[in-house]
Amino acid sequence: MDVTVTAGYVGLAAGALALLFAFYLFGRVNSFDAGTPRMQEIAKAIQEGAMAFLRREYRSLAVFVVVMVVVIFLAGTLGPGAGPLLFFTTQ
Repeated sequence: MDVTVTAGYVGLAAGALALLFAFYLFGRVNSFDAGTPRMQEIAKAIQEGAMAFLRREYRSLAVFVVVMVVVIFLAGTLGPGAGPLLFFTTQ
């Protein structure tokens, strides 16, 4: 069997095991008591703050991705010598 094929199977097996372990941990964590009302209030505040951070982070990332797509597109339209190393040539 080819080394590349073997590596692919090892990667698939490792991914499947990781998913099974994640499902196990998910079930274990969800089986615990949610805590006192005060603990639940604090957890909700933490969750809201984390989601606000992620929304802002994804918005910033989206702007960066759009700018980079435009730059890469424009770099590809500059002529036959344009390529990935366009800005690093010494000509």
